[in-house]
Amino acid sequence: MKLTHDCRENPKEGETCLKLAFTEPAGWGGIVWQSPAGDWGDQPGGFDLSGSSTLQFWARGEKGGEKATFGMGIIEEDRTFHDTARVSVDLILSHDWKQYTIDLRGEDLSRIKSGFFIVTESHGLPLEVFVDEVIIK
Repeated sequence: MKLTHDCRENPKEGETCLKLAFTEPAGWGGIVWQSPAGDWGDQPGGFDLSGSSTLQFWARGEKGGEKATFGMGIIEEDRTFHDTARVSVDLILSHDWKQYTIDLRGEDLSRIKSGFFIVTESHGLPLEVFVDEVIIK
């Protein structure tokens, strides 16, 4: 998975967006934003997002039809400092920008260490996914 933080290919807002390129002919790849970076639940950290109600983001695929999973919270309870909530949505993306919302109401958001992730799977073809305006409200 290759991540471009400052992609200028048709961003939704502003001058740049995120671009994730997966070029392997088989398998899966993903990226996760963590606090602290690179920690899989062995260190304290994360954010208390209590009171938040939604995770919103804009996404599109290069061609349309790309499948990806988006969400927050992937560190499970077997780790000392795990995420207190795990939510995700499986999407089939359009070529055009579309806004998506994940409902966080009723979730324990007291410690979120992996605040956003994207996972995709290759089906023999390379794919590109674009993301912009990730907001937790």
